[in-house]
Amino acid sequence: MSATLSDDQRRWLAITPKLTASISFFSTVFIIWDVLRSKTKRDHTYHQFIVALSVCDLLIALGTFLSTWPIPSTEQGVWGASGTQQTCTAQGFVLQFTITAPLYNGSLSLYYVLMITFNWSERRLKRMRLWVHVSILAFGIGTSVAGLFLTLYNSANLWCWIASSPSGCVETVASPAGQDTTCVRGDNANSIYRWAFYYIPLWFVIAFSTLAMLLTWSSLKEKGKQAENVLRTSFCNADSNRLLEKLRRKERERNVMIQCLFYLTAFYMTWVCPTALRVKQSTSGTPSFGLLLCVGFLLPFQGFANCLVYLRPRFQKYKKRNRGRRSIISYDGLKSIFIEQAGEEEDDFNVAPSGNEDEDIDREKRSSQEGGSTRFRFRDSFGAMGRSKRSGLQSSTGSPPQSRVVRFSQIESQIEDAQAVSKTSSIRNIMNVGSSRSSVASAEEKCEDSPARRSKTSSGSISVQNGNATNACSSRSTGEEKPEETSPI
Repeated sequence: MSATLSDDQRRWLAITPKLTASISFFSTVFIIWDVLRSKTKRDHTYHQFIVALSVCDLLIALGTFLSTWPIPSTEQGVWGASGTQQTCTAQGFVLQFTITAPLYNGSLSLYYVLMITFNWSERRLKRMRLWVHVSILAFGIGTSVAGLFLTLYNSANLWCWIASSPSGCVETVASPAGQDTTCVRGDNANSIYRWAFYYIPLWFVIAFSTLAMLLTWSSLKEKGKQAENVLRTSFCNADSNRLLEKLRRKERERNVMIQCLFYLTAFYMTWVCPTALRVKQSTSGTPSFGLLLCVGFLLPFQGFANCLVYLRPRFQKYKKRNRGRRSIISYDGLKSIFIEQAGEEEDDFNVAPSGNEDEDIDREKRSSQEGGSTRFRFRDSFGAMGRSKRSGLQSSTGSPPQSRVVRFSQIESQIEDAQAVSKTSSIRNIMNVGSSRSSVASAEEKCEDSPARRSKTSSGSISVQNGNATNACSSRSTGEEKPEETSPI
């Protein structure tokens, strides 16, 4: 294979992995340091998987940084080969163990699908993660040790890995009947062991991660419909804390889904070229220089890509706090992203629910107070009902109400103010988050008749007396309006 390459091409193939591996090395070291320095993160399932994945990326960076140096100096057609068979075997052992990297990528997908789709709590995930670690490490160590006994680690042109030696020898499974193999080391390495030890598990993880993403997306879509129904019906009869918790959890799960998608994108980007190389070798047997260069560039680059995804939630929070005020390329900006401040260890983009609803509510409230109000777009329930054809009403301006951008802090403040006035008051008396007049008209169709005394203006809007807002709900049982009453307050 190397005979078809020029000297300059061989030089590029030997140097390129060193450049990207250097960047990934420092990126993975940062992730490991950032997690281990925080007691809170060290105990989370998500961060444990991230540390394990980063250790595997670190081994990939170290192994690929050496590139052609450990290859025996007697190997022909390899630029920079200056090692021995022992150094080549050591490099091949390390690189084969890094099959654990895609397996830990699959464990991240498993974590996300269990957390979002099946609503597993952090306590339940902790019981599961031990078996995940044991299974992945057992497979990585087992295949690496098997490669030692089968003498599979030889020159693979870019570095030492599973390959037959000498290059181009006829393996047993490919030799004609009655003829012996011409391979001195690594018999059937290309035909059997590369598939069994690496590519079949890799492609299984790719398929599993894709399926997990589709399940997570489908689950979030269904939960979005349920949340919209809750927003339309629960304003009239619901516990305020539960409503806030459902709103925040819906937003957090959407952020987690996006984070999972970014990790999956980094995973696909890393392994698309090795997959294409394996297919090319299986069909024509002679990969092009461009494909080999792509493998040498992207395979060591996974550590840096994962670091960017890991830092993304902090970048998002910094943008919300300093919208239009500070540049990200500044001392404060870089410090906020790379050095997490005390009290910010819990990350809504990553952490699973605790399993305790009260604890989740407290954490969501604390997060919203520290990180600023979270903005998200959804149809205001009264506004959505105001557009219903059954009401046949419009706002005072004559145009139908539009979708609104609502802040959690606004809803929360409204609820807290109402609870301070009266613990027994219904939530429908205080959820007036900028509702238009048609909101009240549609609320008359959804709400039961309020037990509290109320007053209704001639236009059907809400009247405010002595600082207390009262709803105007018409009677649905008789189909006639009740006589107007004046609040005694």
